[in-house]
Amino acid sequence: MNHFKINELLIYILKREYKVDKINDLLLSSLTKNEWEQVFNFASNQGVLALTYDVLDKLKISDNNPGIEIPGLLWIKWTLSVENIQNRYLRQREAIKELALYFKKNGVDMILMKGHDLSRYYDNPTHRECGDIDIFLPGNFDFGNKLIENLGIEVKMEGLKHSNFTFKGIPVENHKTFLNITASRTDTLIELKLRDILNEFPCESINIDGVKIKVPPAEFTALFITRHNIYHFFNSGAVLKYLFDFSFFFNNKIS
Repeated sequence: MNHFKINELLIYILKREYKVDKINDLLLSSLTKNEWEQVFNFASNQGVLALTYDVLDKLKISDNNPGIEIPGLLWIKWTLSVENIQNRYLRQREAIKELALYFKKNGVDMILMKGHDLSRYYDNPTHRECGDIDIFLPGNFDFGNKLIENLGIEVKMEGLKHSNFTFKGIPVENHKTFLNITASRTDTLIELKLRDILNEFPCESINIDGVKIKVPPAEFTALFITRHNIYHFFNSGAVLKYLFDFSFFFNNKIS
């Protein structure tokens, strides 16, 4: 099965998340071991391994789909991979909480961005795969980096856009800018608009173990993820994880 067909099949599976009880076809039951492994690999590369697992787990226990046979060892591997995704997410949340408390103790506001903010729109937030933690420290980029260095942690600059460091074993990006403003005039203009939004609209918040964590207002996120998806589409193609972020966010806000 070629790359396009695997892509098409993965989208077919994910589209069925809310229509499990209506599936009654032979497509999935006819897949070979090799094709299932291709589905696994492609889902992993697209950042939707856990979401695909959720759908297939429902299908496997559905009386309407007794013919779906995912190879046993692959399903064990899939299950363990999802557990790793969940555990990594929970470790990241603990790190987010500790970072926010540390910055607050030193008079610095921290705004949590991107993946961990968007995960709240998923049915199971722990199944939104997050590679790192993205933060913004309004007016305190350099001071925030210094505070991290005071902990004995090395801070590296990644161009002009953000710094990188590792906190509690978790990679963190401290954003100086939201977009790569050196890349285009468009990004420079959108960057200015994003900052205007932050100044005009109050931040929202999430709660992690009783600690309030600031996240951007919806107006900011709507503009940011739209630009983020366009950037990735033209530079590396559509990434399913980001498309799900887009879909879940806007469906939540519209409803």
